[in-house]
Amino acid sequence: MLRTLPLNSDQIRAPLVASATIGLFAMALLGVLRLGWPIWSLTLVAIAAAYVFFTIHRPVIGLMAVTCVFFAPIRLDIGVSLLQAVGVATAGMLLVWFLYERRNLVFGSIQMPLVLLGLLIVTSLWFTMDADRTTFYFRRWVFNMMFVMLMLNLVTDFKAFKRIIWAVMIMAALNSVIGIMDSSTATEFNHRSMGLMENANSFGHLAALAFPLAMYQYLYRRGLVRIAGLILSVLLLGGVVASVSRGALLSVMIIVAVTLFRERRRLLPLLLVIGLAAAATPFLPDYFQERVGNLAMDIKNSVMVGQDRNLTSRGYLNSSGLKIWSAHPIVGVGIGNFGHYYVQRDFTGELSGSDATIAHNIYIQALAEMGVVGFAILAWLLISSGRSIWRARADSEPDSQEWIYFGALQMMALAILASTASYGSLMNNDLWMFIGLTAVASRVSKAARTSREHAAAEAPA
Repeated sequence: MLRTLPLNSDQIRAPLVASATIGLFAMALLGVLRLGWPIWSLTLVAIAAAYVFFTIHRPVIGLMAVTCVFFAPIRLDIGVSLLQAVGVATAGMLLVWFLYERRNLVFGSIQMPLVLLGLLIVTSLWFTMDADRTTFYFRRWVFNMMFVMLMLNLVTDFKAFKRIIWAVMIMAALNSVIGIMDSSTATEFNHRSMGLMENANSFGHLAALAFPLAMYQYLYRRGLVRIAGLILSVLLLGGVVASVSRGALLSVMIIVAVTLFRERRRLLPLLLVIGLAAAATPFLPDYFQERVGNLAMDIKNSVMVGQDRNLTSRGYLNSSGLKIWSAHPIVGVGIGNFGHYYVQRDFTGELSGSDATIAHNIYIQALAEMGVVGFAILAWLLISSGRSIWRARADSEPDSQEWIYFGALQMMALAILASTASYGSLMNNDLWMFIGLTAVASRVSKAARTSREHAAAEAPA
């Protein structure tokens, strides 16, 4: 009589893994053939499987992937963007991972005003003139809230924080490289490059927001990292030029001026960057010089909203936005409805527009579309974010890596305040990226300080 040997777990696991792999491959092959896709589409399945594997084992990889597609707003044929598809898939996988690891979800104080913002959007569905557009904004709010949740729960130490900062810089630089190449081959006189973004203004403001992140690496780091910071800074300045965005240029000028005052110890490196920019001025495109040549007058005629004479297009939008707010002061006209009221005779100026016109200013947008309640929520968000990043740098050791990165994020905050006054939306990716980074800054700085204290306590006398 034959004797049966007991099977151990490894003997059972190997056939199961092989069978599951073959079965999944067969299903993928059948699906590709059934849909009529080329056979090389199987590589996309393999890439997706690899992404799932690495994200489950290293969740911060999923967060970095979401950060990268944040700045590549590619829309798929299925009616959603690449960001939405990757974001939802990543959030779902990481939720399963959290349940498997029995970890508790972390909620930050920044989420209170964000939740109130979502409730205000839902409330506006009762009186909106464009329900589809308001629903679109609510859908973007949901995806952005998911991103902030990922940041709060995955960026728990300074190492992960640095990776996200570098992902932002590299994606902005990639946009700049594509924008510079596009601008150099353009034949139109008034050409404005969009990079990988949806329009030229989005591209220019992305480059301006990432510029201080790279500049601080050049100012305070050493060796190859400093060289990389200088190269990225130059590329990002080139992206601002290629976009021909006056608001982005103004943001860069404010950042450089404030940095000259704050970081006086690094005066010579800063003067070198300014000198390189000045030397390149004669070689800039004619359309760029023509468009930004009267920047000071444009700013003056954009903020003087009390009169309609000699106003710029931004001035007319600001003036109309304030008129809309004065007529609907409490909760506004509903998010996404600025254009529907702008075309009405009571609110429009001499500048023509359509119901798709946007405010081009998040402060005016908040007042007009969500009233004083929405503006108070926006102020709460910005003040809370500013306090978090200022507290984080104050808690850091001077000249440490944490101090450098948090200083760069402070300048990014300044760029956000300046750039969103000339372009942007309450649901734009760059604003929510800033909110996510500042939401974790204070916790990351505390974790870094605790790590230093433990290292000092354990060091031999």
